[in-house]
Amino acid sequence: MHNSYFLIKQLVPVLKQKIEGLKLIESFSQNKDELILKFNSEGQEQEFIIIAHLTSSFSCLAFPDEFNKARKNTILIFKTAFDKRVINVRSFLNERAFAIELADNMALVFKLYGNQANLILFQDKKPVSIFKHNYKSDKELSYSSFDRNLDQSDQAILNNINNPGKVFPTLGKPLVKELINNTENKDEQVALRITRDFINQLENPNGYSIIKSPSTYKLSLIPDNNAVEEFSSPDMALTHFFRLYLKSKSFLKAKDVLLKNRYQSLIKTQSYLSKTRTKLNTITEDSGYREKADLIMANLHNIQPNTSSIELDDFFTGSKREIKLNPKLNAQQNAEKYYKKAKNVGIEQIRLKETIAQKESFVSVLEDEIKTIEEATEFLHLKEYIKKEKSEKKTKEIPFKVFIIDDFTIWVGKNARQNDLLTLKYAAKEDLFFHAKDVSGSHVILKQQAGKSIPKYTVEKVAALAAYYSKKKTDSLCPVGYTPKKYVRKPKGSPPGLVIVEKEKVLLVKPEIPS
Repeated sequence: MHNSYFLIKQLVPVLKQKIEGLKLIESFSQNKDELILKFNSEGQEQEFIIIAHLTSSFSCLAFPDEFNKARKNTILIFKTAFDKRVINVRSFLNERAFAIELADNMALVFKLYGNQANLILFQDKKPVSIFKHNYKSDKELSYSSFDRNLDQSDQAILNNINNPGKVFPTLGKPLVKELINNTENKDEQVALRITRDFINQLENPNGYSIIKSPSTYKLSLIPDNNAVEEFSSPDMALTHFFRLYLKSKSFLKAKDVLLKNRYQSLIKTQSYLSKTRTKLNTITEDSGYREKADLIMANLHNIQPNTSSIELDDFFTGSKREIKLNPKLNAQQNAEKYYKKAKNVGIEQIRLKETIAQKESFVSVLEDEIKTIEEATEFLHLKEYIKKEKSEKKTKEIPFKVFIIDDFTIWVGKNARQNDLLTLKYAAKEDLFFHAKDVSGSHVILKQQAGKSIPKYTVEKVAALAAYYSKKKTDSLCPVGYTPKKYVRKPKGSPPGLVIVEKEKVLLVKPEIPS
Protein backbone atom coordinates (compact mmCIF):
# COMPACT_ATOMS: atom_id res chain seq x y z
CA MET A 1 0.00 0.00 0.00
CA HIS A 2 3.06 2.26 -0.19
CA ASN A 3 1.79 3.87 -3.41
CA SER A 4 -1.95 3.28 -2.98
CA TYR A 5 -4.58 5.87 -3.78
CA PHE A 6 -5.56 6.14 -0.11
CA LEU A 7 -2.00 6.82 1.04
CA ILE A 8 -1.55 9.42 -1.70
CA LYS A 9 -4.71 11.21 -0.45
CA GLN A 10 -3.13 11.40 3.02
CA LEU A 11 0.28 12.43 1.67
CA VAL A 12 -0.84 15.33 -0.54
CA PRO A 13 -1.97 17.69 2.28
CA VAL A 14 1.34 17.07 4.09
CA LEU A 15 3.35 17.91 0.97
CA LYS A 16 1.19 20.94 0.29
CA GLN A 17 1.95 22.29 3.75
CA LYS A 18 5.70 21.69 3.39
CA ILE A 19 6.49 22.85 -0.15
CA GLU A 20 3.77 25.31 -1.18
CA GLY A 21 5.55 28.58 -1.92
CA LEU A 22 8.97 26.96 -2.33
CA LYS A 23 10.81 26.74 -5.65
CA LEU A 24 11.92 23.63 -7.48
CA ILE A 25 15.64 24.38 -7.44
CA GLU A 26 16.86 21.12 -8.95
CA SER A 27 15.80 17.68 -10.20
CA PHE A 28 18.42 15.17 -11.24
CA SER A 29 18.99 11.49 -11.79
CA GLN A 30 22.01 9.35 -10.89
CA ASN A 31 20.50 6.17 -12.29
CA LYS A 32 17.80 5.52 -14.88
CA ASP A 33 15.10 4.60 -12.36
CA GLU A 34 15.44 7.27 -9.68
CA LEU A 35 14.79 10.99 -9.70
CA ILE A 36 15.70 13.40 -6.89
CA LEU A 37 13.84 16.70 -6.57
CA LYS A 38 14.95 19.55 -4.31
CA PHE A 39 12.77 22.45 -3.19
CA ASN A 40 13.92 25.61 -1.42
CA SER A 41 13.34 29.33 -1.19
CA GLU A 42 15.33 32.46 -0.38
CA GLY A 43 16.56 32.53 3.20
CA GLN A 44 15.68 28.90 3.91
CA GLU A 45 18.57 26.67 4.91
CA GLN A 46 16.76 23.33 4.93
CA GLU A 47 15.88 21.85 1.54
CA PHE A 48 12.85 19.63 1.05
CA ILE A 49 13.84 16.53 -0.89
CA ILE A 50 11.73 13.99 -2.73
CA ILE A 51 13.21 10.72 -3.97
CA ALA A 52 11.10 9.08 -6.66
CA HIS A 53 12.34 5.49 -6.96
CA LEU A 54 10.58 4.02 -10.00
CA THR A 55 11.84 0.55 -10.96
CA SER A 56 9.47 -1.86 -12.70
CA SER A 57 9.43 -4.09 -9.61
CA PHE A 58 9.22 -1.40 -6.94
CA SER A 59 8.03 2.22 -7.12
CA CYS A 60 8.08 4.35 -3.99
CA LEU A 61 8.59 7.89 -2.72
CA ALA A 62 10.85 8.95 0.14
CA PHE A 63 11.54 12.30 1.82
CA PRO A 64 15.03 12.24 3.41
CA ASP A 65 16.48 15.18 5.31
CA GLU A 66 19.46 15.31 2.96
CA PHE A 67 20.81 13.76 -0.22
CA ASN A 68 24.40 14.11 -1.40
CA LYS A 69 24.60 14.65 -5.11
CA ALA A 70 27.37 12.75 -6.91
CA ARG A 71 29.94 14.72 -8.85
CA LYS A 72 29.79 12.37 -11.85
CA ASN A 73 27.09 10.50 -13.79
CA THR A 74 24.39 13.00 -12.86
CA ILE A 75 21.78 14.15 -15.38
CA LEU A 76 19.54 17.19 -14.87
CA ILE A 77 15.87 16.47 -15.60
CA PHE A 78 12.97 18.90 -16.24
CA LYS A 79 15.34 21.90 -16.39
CA THR A 80 12.58 24.16 -17.75
CA ALA A 81 10.79 23.81 -14.40
CA PHE A 82 13.76 25.00 -12.32
CA ASP A 83 13.11 28.07 -10.17
CA LYS A 84 9.35 27.71 -10.64
CA ARG A 85 7.40 28.27 -7.43
CA VAL A 86 5.03 25.61 -6.07
CA ILE A 87 1.47 26.93 -6.37
CA ASN A 88 -0.41 23.86 -5.21
CA VAL A 89 -0.16 20.12 -4.51
CA ARG A 90 -3.24 18.14 -5.49
CA SER A 91 -4.40 14.53 -5.70
CA PHE A 92 -6.55 13.10 -8.48
CA LEU A 93 -9.92 11.45 -8.06
CA ASN A 94 -9.74 7.64 -7.83
CA GLU A 95 -6.23 7.49 -9.27
CA ARG A 96 -2.77 6.62 -7.95
CA ALA A 97 -1.31 9.95 -8.96
CA PHE A 98 -0.81 13.46 -7.67
CA ALA A 99 0.55 16.72 -9.05
CA ILE A 100 2.87 19.44 -7.83
CA GLU A 101 1.53 22.47 -9.66
CA LEU A 102 4.11 25.17 -10.44
CA ALA A 103 4.07 28.74 -11.64
CA ASP A 104 3.64 29.53 -15.34
CA ASN A 105 0.96 26.83 -15.63
CA MET A 106 3.43 23.96 -15.18
CA ALA A 107 2.79 20.76 -13.22
CA LEU A 108 4.83 17.72 -12.24
CA VAL A 109 2.59 14.66 -12.18
CA PHE A 110 3.69 11.65 -10.12
CA LYS A 111 2.07 8.68 -11.87
CA LEU A 112 2.49 5.83 -9.39
CA TYR A 113 1.05 2.97 -11.42
CA GLY A 114 3.01 0.04 -9.99
CA ASN A 115 5.36 -1.29 -12.69
CA GLN A 116 4.58 1.67 -14.99
CA ALA A 117 5.35 4.50 -12.58
CA ASN A 118 6.66 7.71 -14.11
CA LEU A 119 7.04 11.48 -13.66
CA ILE A 120 5.54 13.74 -16.31
CA LEU A 121 6.06 17.47 -16.74
CA PHE A 122 2.99 19.30 -18.05
CA GLN A 123 2.89 22.79 -19.55
CA ASP A 124 -0.55 24.31 -20.13
CA LYS A 125 -2.12 20.89 -19.30
CA LYS A 126 -0.09 19.13 -22.02
CA PRO A 127 2.85 16.72 -21.39
CA VAL A 128 6.14 18.25 -22.52
CA SER A 129 8.67 15.91 -20.92
CA ILE A 130 8.73 12.51 -19.21
CA PHE A 131 11.32 10.98 -16.89
CA LYS A 132 11.19 7.34 -18.05
CA HIS A 133 11.18 7.40 -21.83
CA ASN A 134 10.31 3.71 -22.26
CA TYR A 135 6.69 4.63 -21.40
CA LYS A 136 6.15 6.56 -24.62
CA SER A 137 2.36 6.56 -24.26
CA ASP A 138 2.77 8.91 -21.26
CA LYS A 139 3.53 11.66 -23.78
CA GLU A 140 -0.08 11.40 -24.98
CA LEU A 141 -1.74 11.64 -21.54
CA SER A 142 -4.18 14.43 -20.78
CA TYR A 143 -3.91 16.25 -17.45
CA SER A 144 -7.64 15.98 -16.88
CA SER A 145 -7.64 12.23 -17.63
CA PHE A 146 -6.07 11.50 -14.24
CA ASP A 147 -9.38 12.32 -12.54
CA ARG A 148 -11.75 9.36 -12.71
CA ASN A 149 -15.41 9.92 -11.78
CA LEU A 150 -16.78 6.58 -10.64
CA ASP A 151 -20.17 5.58 -9.33
CA GLN A 152 -19.48 4.70 -5.70
CA SER A 153 -23.03 5.06 -4.44
CA ASP A 154 -24.62 2.63 -2.01
CA GLN A 155 -26.48 1.00 -4.86
CA ALA A 156 -23.27 0.57 -6.89
CA ILE A 157 -21.64 -1.11 -3.88
CA LEU A 158 -24.60 -3.46 -3.38
CA ASN A 159 -24.66 -4.32 -7.09
CA ASN A 160 -20.99 -5.36 -6.86
CA ILE A 161 -20.84 -6.70 -3.33
CA ASN A 162 -18.86 -9.75 -4.54
CA ASN A 163 -16.62 -7.63 -6.73
CA PRO A 164 -15.79 -4.44 -4.77
CA GLY A 165 -12.75 -3.81 -6.99
CA LYS A 166 -15.12 -2.68 -9.74
CA VAL A 167 -16.43 0.16 -7.57
CA PHE A 168 -13.12 0.88 -5.84
CA PRO A 169 -10.44 -0.04 -8.44
CA THR A 170 -7.73 1.61 -6.35
CA LEU A 171 -8.07 -0.94 -3.53
CA GLY A 172 -5.67 -3.45 -5.02
CA LYS A 173 -6.03 -7.25 -4.94
CA PRO A 174 -5.06 -7.90 -1.27
CA LEU A 175 -7.56 -5.36 0.08
CA VAL A 176 -10.28 -6.52 -2.33
CA LYS A 177 -9.79 -10.06 -1.06
CA GLU A 178 -9.91 -8.90 2.55
CA LEU A 179 -13.10 -6.90 1.96
CA ILE A 180 -14.80 -9.84 0.22
CA ASN A 181 -13.93 -12.08 3.17
CA ASN A 182 -15.40 -9.50 5.57
CA THR A 183 -18.70 -9.19 3.68
CA GLU A 184 -19.15 -12.81 2.64
CA ASN A 185 -22.54 -14.31 3.64
CA LYS A 186 -23.58 -11.04 5.26
CA ASP A 187 -26.92 -9.27 4.96
CA GLU A 188 -26.87 -6.54 2.25
CA GLN A 189 -27.12 -3.66 4.66
CA VAL A 190 -24.49 -5.17 6.96
CA ALA A 191 -22.20 -5.76 3.97
CA LEU A 192 -22.76 -2.14 2.87
CA ARG A 193 -21.90 -0.82 6.33
CA ILE A 194 -18.75 -3.03 6.49
CA THR A 195 -17.66 -1.75 3.07
CA ARG A 196 -18.21 1.90 4.00
CA ASP A 197 -16.36 1.44 7.31
CA PHE A 198 -13.52 -0.32 5.49
CA ILE A 199 -13.11 2.52 2.95
CA ASN A 200 -13.44 5.14 5.71
CA GLN A 201 -10.66 3.47 7.68
CA LEU A 202 -8.40 3.65 4.61
CA GLU A 203 -9.27 7.29 3.97
CA ASN A 204 -8.82 8.27 7.61
CA PRO A 205 -6.17 5.97 9.06
CA ASN A 206 -5.18 6.16 12.71
CA GLY A 207 -1.54 5.68 11.72
CA TYR A 208 0.82 4.00 9.33
CA SER A 209 2.36 0.61 10.13
CA ILE A 210 5.46 -1.05 8.70
CA ILE A 211 5.06 -4.81 8.76
CA LYS A 212 7.85 -7.34 8.20
CA SER A 213 6.93 -10.34 6.08
CA PRO A 214 9.24 -13.38 5.68
CA SER A 215 10.96 -11.88 2.65
CA THR A 216 10.46 -8.09 2.82
CA TYR A 217 8.53 -5.18 4.39
CA LYS A 218 5.03 -3.83 3.76
CA LEU A 219 3.38 -0.49 4.56
CA SER A 220 -0.18 -0.65 5.85
CA LEU A 221 -2.91 1.89 6.62
CA ILE A 222 -4.67 -0.72 8.74
CA PRO A 223 -3.35 -1.25 12.30
CA ASP A 224 -1.40 -4.47 12.75
CA ASN A 225 -0.24 -6.08 15.99
CA ASN A 226 2.90 -7.33 14.24
CA ALA A 227 4.07 -3.89 13.10
CA VAL A 228 7.82 -3.29 13.52
CA GLU A 229 7.38 0.50 13.32
CA GLU A 230 4.42 2.86 13.47
CA PHE A 231 4.13 6.49 12.34
CA SER A 232 1.59 9.26 12.56
CA SER A 233 2.56 10.98 9.28
CA PRO A 234 2.61 9.41 5.79
CA ASP A 235 5.85 11.09 4.66
CA MET A 236 7.85 9.71 7.60
CA ALA A 237 6.26 6.28 7.18
CA LEU A 238 7.18 6.22 3.47
CA THR A 239 10.76 7.33 4.12
CA HIS A 240 11.38 4.65 6.75
CA PHE A 241 9.59 1.99 4.70
CA PHE A 242 11.69 2.87 1.64
CA ARG A 243 14.92 2.48 3.60
CA LEU A 244 13.89 -0.84 5.18
CA TYR A 245 12.53 -2.27 1.92
CA LEU A 246 15.67 -1.54 -0.10
CA LYS A 247 17.86 -2.81 2.73
CA SER A 248 15.93 -6.08 2.88
CA LYS A 249 16.04 -6.48 -0.90
CA SER A 250 19.77 -5.78 -0.90
CA PHE A 251 20.22 -8.34 1.87
CA LEU A 252 18.24 -11.01 -0.01
CA LYS A 253 20.15 -10.29 -3.22
CA ALA A 254 23.49 -10.65 -1.41
CA LYS A 255 22.25 -13.84 0.22
CA ASP A 256 21.13 -15.29 -3.13
CA VAL A 257 24.49 -14.49 -4.76
CA LEU A 258 26.43 -16.09 -1.88
CA LEU A 259 24.26 -19.23 -1.98
CA LYS A 260 24.37 -19.48 -5.79
CA ASN A 261 28.18 -19.29 -5.83
CA ARG A 262 28.50 -21.92 -3.11
CA TYR A 263 26.05 -24.32 -4.69
CA GLN A 264 27.93 -24.01 -7.98
CA SER A 265 31.23 -24.69 -6.21
CA LEU A 266 29.67 -27.63 -4.37
CA ILE A 267 28.42 -29.22 -7.60
CA LYS A 268 31.78 -28.74 -9.33
CA THR A 269 33.74 -30.05 -6.35
CA GLN A 270 31.53 -33.12 -5.94
CA SER A 271 31.89 -33.87 -9.67
CA TYR A 272 35.68 -33.46 -9.40
CA LEU A 273 35.73 -35.75 -6.32
CA SER A 274 33.80 -38.45 -8.18
CA LYS A 275 36.22 -38.38 -11.13
CA THR A 276 39.28 -38.33 -8.85
CA ARG A 277 38.04 -41.31 -6.81
CA THR A 278 37.40 -43.22 -10.04
CA LYS A 279 40.93 -42.41 -11.24
CA LEU A 280 42.43 -43.54 -7.93
CA ASN A 281 40.51 -46.82 -8.05
CA THR A 282 41.59 -47.37 -11.64
CA ILE A 283 45.33 -46.94 -11.08
CA THR A 284 45.13 -48.93 -7.84
CA GLU A 285 43.40 -51.89 -9.49
CA ASP A 286 45.14 -51.91 -12.88
CA SER A 287 48.77 -51.17 -12.07
CA GLY A 288 50.52 -54.21 -10.45
CA TYR A 289 53.86 -52.76 -11.61
CA ARG A 290 55.76 -53.74 -8.46
CA GLU A 291 54.47 -57.34 -8.64
CA LYS A 292 55.60 -57.55 -12.28
CA ALA A 293 59.03 -56.21 -11.35
CA ASP A 294 59.32 -58.71 -8.49
CA LEU A 295 58.36 -61.60 -10.82
CA ILE A 296 60.96 -60.53 -13.37
CA MET A 297 63.67 -60.29 -10.68
CA ALA A 298 62.72 -63.77 -9.41
CA ASN A 299 63.05 -65.20 -12.93
CA LEU A 300 66.11 -63.39 -14.29
CA HIS A 301 67.71 -66.68 -15.33
CA ASN A 302 64.58 -67.76 -17.28
CA ILE A 303 64.26 -64.61 -19.42
CA GLN A 304 66.16 -64.70 -22.71
CA PRO A 305 67.52 -61.55 -24.39
CA ASN A 306 65.30 -59.78 -26.98
CA THR A 307 62.12 -61.18 -25.44
CA SER A 308 58.99 -59.06 -25.92
CA SER A 309 56.81 -60.96 -23.43
CA ILE A 310 56.99 -63.91 -21.07
CA GLU A 311 54.55 -66.03 -19.09
CA LEU A 312 55.63 -66.62 -15.50
CA ASP A 313 54.27 -68.39 -12.45
CA ASP A 314 52.67 -65.68 -10.32
CA PHE A 315 53.51 -66.49 -6.69
CA PHE A 316 51.13 -63.69 -5.63
CA THR A 317 48.04 -65.36 -7.13
CA GLY A 318 49.23 -68.95 -7.79
CA SER A 319 48.38 -68.71 -11.49
CA LYS A 320 50.21 -67.78 -14.68
CA ARG A 321 50.81 -64.12 -15.60
CA GLU A 322 51.92 -62.74 -18.95
CA ILE A 323 54.31 -59.80 -18.65
CA LYS A 324 55.23 -57.50 -21.54
CA LEU A 325 58.93 -56.70 -21.93
CA ASN A 326 60.98 -54.24 -23.92
CA PRO A 327 63.13 -56.47 -26.17
CA LYS A 328 65.84 -53.78 -26.31
CA LEU A 329 66.33 -54.03 -22.53
CA ASN A 330 67.69 -56.96 -20.52
CA ALA A 331 65.60 -58.61 -17.81
CA GLN A 332 67.00 -56.49 -14.97
CA GLN A 333 66.45 -53.26 -16.92
CA ASN A 334 62.83 -54.30 -17.59
CA ALA A 335 62.39 -54.91 -13.86
CA GLU A 336 63.83 -51.45 -13.06
CA LYS A 337 61.41 -49.93 -15.57
CA TYR A 338 58.46 -51.53 -13.77
CA TYR A 339 59.83 -50.47 -10.37
CA LYS A 340 60.01 -46.87 -11.62
CA LYS A 341 56.44 -47.08 -12.88
CA ALA A 342 55.38 -48.47 -9.51
CA LYS A 343 57.09 -45.54 -7.79
CA ASN A 344 55.34 -43.03 -10.04
CA VAL A 345 51.99 -44.73 -9.43
CA GLY A 346 52.65 -44.57 -5.71
CA ILE A 347 53.37 -40.86 -5.93
CA GLU A 348 50.22 -40.36 -8.02
CA GLN A 349 48.15 -42.34 -5.49
CA ILE A 350 49.46 -40.18 -2.63
CA ARG A 351 48.71 -37.02 -4.61
CA LEU A 352 45.19 -38.20 -5.48
CA LYS A 353 44.47 -39.20 -1.87
CA GLU A 354 45.68 -35.78 -0.67
CA THR A 355 43.54 -34.08 -3.30
CA ILE A 356 40.49 -36.14 -2.29
CA ALA A 357 41.03 -35.26 1.37
CA GLN A 358 41.35 -31.55 0.51
CA LYS A 359 38.23 -31.58 -1.65
CA GLU A 360 36.23 -33.51 0.97
CA SER A 361 37.26 -30.89 3.51
CA PHE A 362 36.22 -28.16 1.07
CA VAL A 363 32.81 -29.83 0.56
CA SER A 364 32.34 -29.87 4.33
CA VAL A 365 33.22 -26.15 4.52
CA LEU A 366 30.81 -25.34 1.68
CA GLU A 367 27.96 -27.28 3.30
CA ASP A 368 28.54 -25.50 6.63
CA GLU A 369 28.64 -22.09 4.88
CA ILE A 370 25.45 -22.84 2.92
CA LYS A 371 23.64 -23.78 6.13
CA THR A 372 24.85 -20.61 7.91
CA ILE A 373 23.94 -18.33 4.98
CA GLU A 374 20.49 -19.90 4.57
CA GLU A 375 19.80 -19.26 8.27
CA ALA A 376 21.11 -15.66 8.15
CA THR A 377 18.54 -12.96 8.90
CA GLU A 378 20.63 -9.77 8.60
CA PHE A 379 23.70 -8.35 6.85
CA LEU A 380 25.89 -8.80 9.92
CA HIS A 381 25.61 -12.58 9.50
CA LEU A 382 26.83 -12.31 5.90
CA LYS A 383 29.67 -9.85 6.45
CA GLU A 384 32.38 -12.53 6.68
CA TYR A 385 31.21 -14.26 3.50
CA ILE A 386 30.81 -11.05 1.49
CA LYS A 387 34.37 -10.08 2.43
CA LYS A 388 35.57 -13.53 1.41
CA GLU A 389 33.77 -13.28 -1.95
CA LYS A 390 35.37 -9.92 -2.69
CA SER A 391 38.80 -11.31 -1.84
CA GLU A 392 38.25 -14.37 -4.04
CA LYS A 393 36.96 -12.22 -6.90
CA LYS A 394 40.06 -10.06 -6.69
CA THR A 395 42.22 -13.19 -6.66
CA LYS A 396 40.46 -14.58 -9.77
CA GLU A 397 41.42 -11.45 -11.68
CA ILE A 398 45.10 -12.45 -11.30
CA PRO A 399 45.91 -14.63 -14.37
CA PHE A 400 48.14 -17.03 -12.39
CA LYS A 401 47.74 -19.87 -9.93
CA VAL A 402 47.31 -18.29 -6.50
CA PHE A 403 48.18 -19.88 -3.15
CA ILE A 404 48.05 -18.58 0.40
CA ILE A 405 50.89 -19.99 2.53
CA ASP A 406 51.31 -18.82 6.15
CA ASP A 407 49.17 -15.76 5.25
CA PHE A 408 51.52 -14.83 2.38
CA THR A 409 50.23 -14.67 -1.21
CA ILE A 410 52.03 -16.82 -3.78
CA TRP A 411 51.68 -16.48 -7.56
CA VAL A 412 52.66 -19.32 -9.90
CA GLY A 413 53.06 -18.95 -13.67
CA LYS A 414 51.27 -21.50 -15.88
CA ASN A 415 53.52 -21.42 -18.97
CA ALA A 416 56.59 -19.69 -20.42
CA ARG A 417 54.75 -16.56 -21.55
CA GLN A 418 52.93 -16.28 -18.24
CA ASN A 419 56.27 -16.67 -16.44
CA ASP A 420 57.52 -13.54 -18.22
CA LEU A 421 54.28 -11.66 -17.46
CA LEU A 422 54.39 -12.69 -13.80
CA THR A 423 58.05 -11.87 -13.15
CA LEU A 424 58.48 -8.82 -15.35
CA LYS A 425 55.08 -7.09 -15.05
CA TYR A 426 53.29 -8.21 -11.90
CA ALA A 427 56.06 -8.88 -9.38
CA ALA A 428 57.40 -6.00 -7.26
CA LYS A 429 61.16 -5.62 -6.94
CA GLU A 430 61.23 -6.79 -3.28
CA ASP A 431 59.06 -9.86 -3.92
CA LEU A 432 60.93 -13.17 -3.76
CA PHE A 433 61.46 -15.07 -7.02
CA PHE A 434 61.69 -18.89 -6.97
CA HIS A 435 62.60 -21.37 -9.72
CA ALA A 436 63.75 -24.99 -9.81
CA LYS A 437 67.44 -25.16 -10.71
CA ASP A 438 68.61 -26.27 -14.17
CA VAL A 439 65.21 -27.50 -15.29
CA SER A 440 62.11 -26.00 -16.91
CA GLY A 441 59.31 -25.02 -14.57
CA SER A 442 57.05 -22.25 -13.33
CA HIS A 443 58.25 -18.91 -12.03
CA VAL A 444 56.98 -18.57 -8.48
CA ILE A 445 56.60 -15.21 -6.73
CA LEU A 446 56.21 -14.76 -2.96
CA LYS A 447 54.56 -11.38 -2.40
CA GLN A 448 56.22 -9.25 0.26
CA GLN A 449 54.12 -7.58 2.96
CA ALA A 450 55.15 -4.18 4.25
CA GLY A 451 56.77 -4.39 7.68
CA LYS A 452 56.51 -8.18 7.82
CA SER A 453 59.54 -10.49 7.55
CA ILE A 454 59.21 -13.84 5.80
CA PRO A 455 59.93 -16.84 8.06
CA LYS A 456 62.45 -19.45 6.89
CA TYR A 457 59.84 -22.21 7.02
CA THR A 458 57.61 -20.18 4.67
CA VAL A 459 60.49 -19.78 2.21
CA GLU A 460 61.04 -23.57 2.34
CA LYS A 461 57.34 -24.23 1.65
CA VAL A 462 57.35 -21.88 -1.36
CA ALA A 463 60.55 -23.52 -2.64
CA ALA A 464 58.76 -26.90 -2.39
CA LEU A 465 55.91 -25.41 -4.44
CA ALA A 466 58.34 -24.19 -7.11
CA ALA A 467 59.88 -27.71 -7.22
CA TYR A 468 56.42 -29.25 -7.60
CA TYR A 469 55.67 -27.01 -10.60
CA SER A 470 58.81 -28.10 -12.45
CA LYS A 471 60.04 -31.10 -14.44
CA LYS A 472 61.45 -32.50 -11.19
CA LYS A 473 58.09 -32.80 -9.43
CA THR A 474 58.47 -36.61 -9.12
CA ASP A 475 62.04 -36.54 -7.74
CA SER A 476 62.70 -37.14 -4.05
CA LEU A 477 64.58 -33.85 -3.73
CA CYS A 478 64.97 -30.82 -5.98
CA PRO A 479 67.31 -27.80 -5.75
CA VAL A 480 65.41 -24.49 -5.94
CA GLY A 481 66.99 -21.06 -6.32
CA TYR A 482 65.44 -17.91 -4.88
CA THR A 483 66.28 -14.22 -4.80
CA PRO A 484 64.54 -10.82 -4.66
CA LYS A 485 62.88 -10.13 -8.00
CA LYS A 486 65.08 -7.05 -8.52
CA TYR A 487 67.99 -9.46 -9.23
CA VAL A 488 66.11 -11.16 -12.06
CA ARG A 489 66.51 -9.83 -15.60
CA LYS A 490 65.59 -10.96 -19.06
CA PRO A 491 68.20 -10.85 -21.84
CA LYS A 492 67.06 -9.00 -24.94
CA GLY A 493 65.73 -11.36 -27.59
CA SER A 494 65.67 -14.39 -25.29
CA PRO A 495 62.81 -16.91 -25.63
CA PRO A 496 59.70 -16.71 -23.37
CA GLY A 497 60.34 -17.77 -19.78
CA LEU A 498 64.14 -17.48 -19.92
CA VAL A 499 65.68 -15.11 -17.35
CA ILE A 500 69.04 -14.53 -15.72
CA VAL A 501 69.11 -14.76 -11.93
CA GLU A 502 71.74 -13.13 -9.72
CA LYS A 503 72.56 -13.31 -6.00
CA GLU A 504 70.39 -16.36 -5.54
CA LYS A 505 70.34 -18.79 -2.64
CA VAL A 506 69.59 -22.48 -3.12
CA LEU A 507 67.42 -24.83 -1.04
CA LEU A 508 67.16 -28.60 -1.44
CA VAL A 509 63.46 -29.46 -0.93
CA LYS A 510 60.87 -32.17 -1.53
CA PRO A 511 58.52 -31.21 -4.39
CA GLU A 512 55.04 -30.79 -2.96
CA ILE A 513 52.09 -28.46 -2.54
CA PRO A 514 52.17 -27.30 1.09
CA SER A 515 48.93 -27.57 3.04
